[in-house]
Amino acid sequence: MVKNIITKNKKGWMRLVEAFVAIVLLTSVLLVITSANSSPRLNFQEEIYQMQGAVLRDIQLNESLRAEILNVQIDAMPLEWEDFESEAPKVRERIIFLSPKDLECSAQICIINEPCVLSDTDDKEVYAKSVVISANATRYSPRQLKMFCIRE
Repeated sequence: MVKNIITKNKKGWMRLVEAFVAIVLLTSVLLVITSANSSPRLNFQEEIYQMQGAVLRDIQLNESLRAEILNVQIDAMPLEWEDFESEAPKVRERIIFLSPKDLECSAQICIINEPCVLSDTDDKEVYAKSVVISANATRYSPRQLKMFCIRE
């Protein structure tokens, strides 16, 4: 009788281990399938955001580009991409130079805490990232530089 109880306990533990292994296998298969389906899009988005971060960091750390942004008059804000040629040409050139050719990138300079929105997106995927340019050695006038990229 004692031998019979021990045998039943062993069978119970074996079934529990089998169920656990089955759950782990099913979860692994589902994770592999879902990550394979969503991975290219997430990697592409991550690459765009990293590129935008690098471009904005480059502008943020360059004294002459910072000064150009800080010299934009408050009444000209938000400064649209088309107006960069006259107000911030070096910033415009830098963004064009550092942006990948398969993306259409633009930017705006806005006042902090004011909307900085891209108009006319035509239902395209827009990737946006911003950085604060607040001061240089002689001037404190915080602004937001927001970069927009659209996949062509």
